[in-house]
Amino acid sequence: MSILIAIGLSYTAMDQFDGMASNAYLGGITLANGTMLFGIYNAKQEDYFGGQKNLKQGMGIAMLAFIAAAGLS
Repeated sequence: MSILIAIGLSYTAMDQFDGMASNAYLGGITLANGTMLFGIYNAKQEDYFGGQKNLKQGMGIAMLAFIAAAGLS
């Protein structure tokens, strides 16, 4: 449940970026959120290792999206 809240809150940082940085953040965070949702799906399908791996990948993508957007702004 907390992952779903985090996904919803991840878009609130959009106000910190302008122009190209905003687009980079939006694209990166959307990809990250999709990866994490896929991880939840995998866990529900009893692929717990794959689900955990997808969640970690999603968190990494989200971190890179924030760093890239901060570098562009």
